[in-house]
Amino acid sequence: MISSFQKRQTIRRYVGGHYDDNGEWHPGVYEEQSILASVQPANHDEAQFPEGGSSFNAVKIYSDTPLKPNKQGLEYGMPHYEGDILVWRGRLWRIAQCHEWQSDVISHYKMIAWEIEPTEEAVPNEDGNSEVSP
Repeated sequence: MISSFQKRQTIRRYVGGHYDDNGEWHPGVYEEQSILASVQPANHDEAQFPEGGSSFNAVKIYSDTPLKPNKQGLEYGMPHYEGDILVWRGRLWRIAQCHEWQSDVISHYKMIAWEIEPTEEAVPNEDGNSEVSP
């Protein structure tokens, strides 16, 4: 991708989480990472929820780095999979979709993210991590 349009962005990626020998779930943490990306407001068609309806607070993200969307149901051995969170302009945006646009000219990823309310789970503690529960 053309890096002159990209700026350093902060994402929070959920890592860890496991079941112990008794089958009890122990949550992981969000860790902050830095990527290069271009963030822009999403248009009406891009801001559609999978269930229908639209979000007025959606952004599209272009980057060489794929971001993980939120997944529901039993995936990756967890009750659900926590998607990445983009921190942009003081607000939090949950990655909802990640599309691979690979070509011989400008290969990149296009992500759609919807604004989420800050919660205890998504706000890091002093060491840059935050615990979440499933």
